[in-house]
Amino acid sequence: MVGKIVLDTNALVYYLQGEEPWVQFIHDLKDLTRYASVITRLELLSKPGIPPEEEDKVLRFLSCLDIVPLDDQVERTAILLRRECRLKTPDAMIAASAITLGARLVTGDESMQRVVWPGFSVIFP
Repeated sequence: MVGKIVLDTNALVYYLQGEEPWVQFIHDLKDLTRYASVITRLELLSKPGIPPEEEDKVLRFLSCLDIVPLDDQVERTAILLRRECRLKTPDAMIAASAITLGARLVTGDESMQRVVWPGFSVIFP
């Protein structure tokens, strides 16, 4: 597999919890350019009561990824996804991050399958 991927929040949660097939699947993607949305970063680090060791683990993993900022293009695309595909705002922003990068989205969220956009594809383990 070649190219770029955006890792959805749920994919990273499963990975960080050591759940298979996520651990092996994400490990196998190590040669790709891997991204996470700033929304994913926010979701992972804002967990109420997150213990310091878990926060450190999340930060270490995130440091291996390129973080996609919320810019005008991502915002405009997310607005269209909310309107047309009825995604929740965080999901629309994460999918928009993948779309604007020309990347595939790695997710466990089946609602992402309803996103119809030129060049957009979803990868499930």
